[in-house]
Amino acid sequence: MPLSVLPSVASRMDRLAAACALSTLLGMAVGASGAEKTPATKLIAAGNDRVLWLAVGQWDSQDRTYVYRFALLDELVTPIRSVSNLAPQRGRIDRWAVVGKRLHVFYGRDAVFTVDGAHYSIEWSGTSGRSPQFSEADRERPLPGPVMPAAVAGESVARAPRLWALVTAETAAAVETGWSRERGGTTSRAAEQPDGESPSPPLADSAPTREKSSEAFYHLVQYDGIEWRPGFAATPQCPTSERVWLTLVEDRFYLLWQRRTSDRVIHSAYCEQDRSRSGVPRWVQGPTLSLGQTIVNGTALVINRRLVFEAMVAAGEGTGRLVCRGWLWQPSADGTGGWIPLPALSEPADVKSEGGVERAKVPEGKSTELRLPPGSTVSGSRDQLAVVRPVEQEAEVAFFSPTAGGPPSSAFRRVPLAAANPATAARRGLYDLMATMVVVALLALVFWRRQESLAVPVPLPVGTTVAGPGKRALAAAIDMIPAAVVVAVFWREDLFPHLRQFWAASAAYVAGQHDTLEALVTPDSLVWAWVWFRLLYVGYCIACEVIMQGTPGKKMLRCRLLTEDLGSPNGVQVVIRNITKLIELEPTLQIWPFMLVIFFTRNRQRLGDLLARTIVVDQQYESLEPPEQDREDEG
Repeated sequence: MPLSVLPSVASRMDRLAAACALSTLLGMAVGASGAEKTPATKLIAAGNDRVLWLAVGQWDSQDRTYVYRFALLDELVTPIRSVSNLAPQRGRIDRWAVVGKRLHVFYGRDAVFTVDGAHYSIEWSGTSGRSPQFSEADRERPLPGPVMPAAVAGESVARAPRLWALVTAETAAAVETGWSRERGGTTSRAAEQPDGESPSPPLADSAPTREKSSEAFYHLVQYDGIEWRPGFAATPQCPTSERVWLTLVEDRFYLLWQRRTSDRVIHSAYCEQDRSRSGVPRWVQGPTLSLGQTIVNGTALVINRRLVFEAMVAAGEGTGRLVCRGWLWQPSADGTGGWIPLPALSEPADVKSEGGVERAKVPEGKSTELRLPPGSTVSGSRDQLAVVRPVEQEAEVAFFSPTAGGPPSSAFRRVPLAAANPATAARRGLYDLMATMVVVALLALVFWRRQESLAVPVPLPVGTTVAGPGKRALAAAIDMIPAAVVVAVFWREDLFPHLRQFWAASAAYVAGQHDTLEALVTPDSLVWAWVWFRLLYVGYCIACEVIMQGTPGKKMLRCRLLTEDLGSPNGVQVVIRNITKLIELEPTLQIWPFMLVIFFTRNRQRLGDLLARTIVVDQQYESLEPPEQDREDEG
């Protein structure tokens, strides 16, 4: 490239950056004008006889997805505690179940995930101080496809509890094919039975293939925490349905379905699976539940080892409220039994809850039917029915006795959630745009003030040359080691699990699952770790260059820092050239294209060098000065 065209190239870069900024502003304006109305807060409640998980999803209009925050009630910890050290999870959760004490969630297709059935889990690892300790949401193996299961359910009391999913025959056949292929070679971890558990039924008897169970539309498959395994066919009486519920207690599976959401009838079936035998579980047709009216949503629960179905129905036309109706499966001598309506739930008429504090005393015998806002949900927790309702983009929870009905055993109280991320997607986008425009303006100023000197090479002494980008990058990597060691020591509990998730997501991205890397959320603690890393690295470089006129990385690679006049830089120049590294290493700015300025300057100067008027030279000889005798001969 001729030297005379470098200023024109710089001006073209400035115009291009300005055009990009203008198009970004126009895109934000169009997106804001065409945005839809924000959907209601989405609540999730999932529990068993050991824990109760609660999640509140708030709609992010910029990313067009939900951002979830979680809370946990453990059998050993009476008050509900916020999951404070778990970063908010992004994506629309469509299926969820609790396995032991671990929460499994399946994300649907939205702006974050490009496919259905992204499978994650969250595990409680103990309590430290006042807050439960959690690892980041672990990415689990998705179903082949991946696809969204029709329903999921988890075991809680088994020695090695598993997750069960209701899928189509095609998906079940793909699970069997993959599992058989892995077992065909050396024995894998998935083929081994954990904790001395009895072996699963062999493939010859219970493989859920379409050839052997062509009459069954749905099949059950199981997940052991490592991979998906074959299960068995569901009842042939259950066709493709718009609503399906799966739940289990010990070795009894309950399957309920509603063919269309407008139907007022729910069909049921159950079976018992004995893991010690090799026979296929036999499904028994259960009683039909007559609803009497159309339901908004329903939940199948096992409370105190008994099957309960809770449905949300409209309280009346024009009210916009919901009431909770419950039915109990009462077994009979022949094993089928029937559905018994449960008493209605109520709440005190003149008592309002605010953060769990009652503001008025409950008059004896005075109550009214419990009416809930849209979006409310229920779940089972030990022998109680947990009712969760949305309140100002948060949630309240109360516990009822499902068989006794009536008022709650504990009044509604706020679910303690960790503080939401204050930087919403819209604010982050505006912040990134403003920061990028500032960097563009700074670069334009530098190019305008120094456009003449950018094309003029510095007359270097004999035996030296301008250090190339590769050698400078290697020197910078060496100089980052001390700061990296300090950060790794103080933030190792959050850093290393996140790095493992990052490498796993990167491998999945290379394999074609592009949603994995996009959905990876960085914990807030690691954000502060990166801030301290940059501060330590910049301070380290400033101290070394002031004292030694170079960092250990530069000295190891025989590089030296000089001014454009070939003198030693002063303290102000050292601070200026290093302080710009705080901007260059800021990930949210996304200014990596501006770091390419080092390739467009004749002296290979980055932004900090242009501002401080410094260069980095590659010292090919021992000294920059010619020998003393040579200088005398020249004189």
